[in-house]
Amino acid sequence: PISCQSLFLDGAILADRTLLGPCRADDSSTLTLQFVVSLDEATRILKTGSQQDQLCVLEDLRSVGLRGGDAAFVAVSSCLQDRSSDVRVTAVETLAHLADTGDERVITAASACLEDSNVSVREAAVETLLKIATQNDGYAIASTAMRLQHWDMSVRDSAADALARLMKQGDHNAVAAVIESVR
Repeated sequence: PISCQSLFLDGAILADRTLLGPCRADDSSTLTLQFVVSLDEATRILKTGSQQDQLCVLEDLRSVGLRGGDAAFVAVSSCLQDRSSDVRVTAVETLAHLADTGDERVITAASACLEDSNVSVREAAVETLLKIATQNDGYAIASTAMRLQHWDMSVRDSAADALARLMKQGDHNAVAAVIESVR
């Protein structure tokens, strides 16, 4: 994605509008440029960019997927506390694209989003949990069940919704784990 690409000339990043003709030191027709793929610019935009730019970068990072590694996970996770609920929704949805099934970091982050004040963020967190966790995933169930004691009824409702969809019907061990976490 474009937000992860930079073009360098003599160690300096070229701006998008830089004309290359004047960059040649002599009359030769050869210009040596370096093309770099990095999350540095994407991370900067996620921290300091406008809401629209943040949303674009989050969409870009979905296409990077697993190739983004820890750096992408950390960059996207930083948006889970953004003041814009649209950014938080997109960030929690993006996490599902950055990890394999069962990834405990994503399960932990998505479970925490069940406590968000915005219902759309909580709904996105439930969907992310369902994409990442396998049915009856003990870690996902435990992380989600902790929210059943939250003071806010809507958080408890979101957690209960996620649990109902994570747990296999009739699994007594999963039910016992949930009951234990509520005590």
